[in-house]
Amino acid sequence: MELLIRQAVARDAAAIGAVHAQSWREAYAGILSPRWIARVSARERTARWRRILAGPQPEGTWVAVADGTIVGFASAGPARDDDPPRPLELWSLYLLESHQGLGIGRALVETAIGDRPAYLNVLRDNDRTIGFYRRMGFEPDGHTGTLSYWEDVADIRMVR
Repeated sequence: MELLIRQAVARDAAAIGAVHAQSWREAYAGILSPRWIARVSARERTARWRRILAGPQPEGTWVAVADGTIVGFASAGPARDDDPPRPLELWSLYLLESHQGLGIGRALVETAIGDRPAYLNVLRDNDRTIGFYRRMGFEPDGHTGTLSYWEDVADIRMVR
């Protein structure tokens, strides 16, 4: 497999949107309701990514291209919380299930934030992802919340 990690550009919006929708379906099945999963739309995610990549900080988004196809992405930048434990936040990391376990997620995180202190939020019941972040040096800091966008599911904050 030939792998390239590069900054996302505007023309990547449709591919990122498709990966975003598919990876949500894969990662959140069993955590979120089938009704919520069924509403996940590549079209809506693509429209969102078009806006993001046209915005002021598209340089904070990286894509993983495996054999010429975008299979994952990561976004990072300034903390968005009112009380951030670190100035840098890993905003998102999504990778198609078919490409997990190959070191691509690690490569995306290393490219997006390097080894700098950072934080992220993850669904509390997403054990596999929490394990991945622990291997990347993140630990829960005790802060919890509820994401109403996600059917009022609990999340935790992890800090490195």
